[in-house]
Amino acid sequence: MVEIDARDKSIREINTEIKRLAQVEDEVVVLHPEARHHLGVGLIWPVKLTIAGSAGYFCAGLCDGPQVRVTHNTGWSA
Repeated sequence: MVEIDARDKSIREINTEIKRLAQVEDEVVVLHPEARHHLGVGLIWPVKLTIAGSAGYFCAGLCDGPQVRVTHNTGWSA
């Protein structure tokens, strides 16, 4: 398992890091997501992705393969 601290990162930076890690890790945890929209979009690897907090709209959209868990609230189209 590997963690990404999203506190000071843009959505693009977070998603780029998730995609890079999803190719080599079994589990990725995003800390401090702060209800950002579009997290974990476009994943095609069998990774366990945990958003440790709230996620915004379209969380984990356009995916085929991952298991996604959001520990708090999420917007519509998750």
